[in-house]
Amino acid sequence: KVLFSAHGTQGLVASLVDDLNADDGAYQTVYAHPAGSDVRAVAVVNDTETGKATAYVADRMRGLAIVDVSNADAETYLELGTWTFPNNSPGRAMDVFVHTGKGPLADRVWVYLASGPAGLMVIDATDPEAPYLTASYSLDGVAQRVEATDEGGVFISAGPAGLHILEE
Repeated sequence: KVLFSAHGTQGLVASLVDDLNADDGAYQTVYAHPAGSDVRAVAVVNDTETGKATAYVADRMRGLAIVDVSNADAETYLELGTWTFPNNSPGRAMDVFVHTGKGPLADRVWVYLASGPAGLMVIDATDPEAPYLTASYSLDGVAQRVEATDEGGVFISAGPAGLHILEE
């Protein structure tokens, strides 16, 4: 098994977890963003029908990267697509949540990106090579974390400004 985690300027890191008792702390960086990036969060979606695994990476400065991580033994992974903040945007990707396959939103792959002072970005990533922004929501505070439900509810933590709840 492989655990994917966000390691700031080191990028997306894969850690082999075959031996949970291993004490060596060994891990390898399998995918790194260009210079100046800062990976804050990752959500991995495993498609049990196709065997494909896709990582949705919140990169603080770049926005969203979509990466094929199906081959756990790879030394690098294939970046399928990206979505970047518009010029002059105050956006800073802080967290990512991916919704697939259930409820009223079942026909699409929706990526919710907590984007700091820019609020919440909703990105359609059904075609991972061409993700696009479908909606954005301004919030009081700084969007730091995001979660969603199959019923369409979206929960955004905005630090001292509290919890924001959106229903689609």
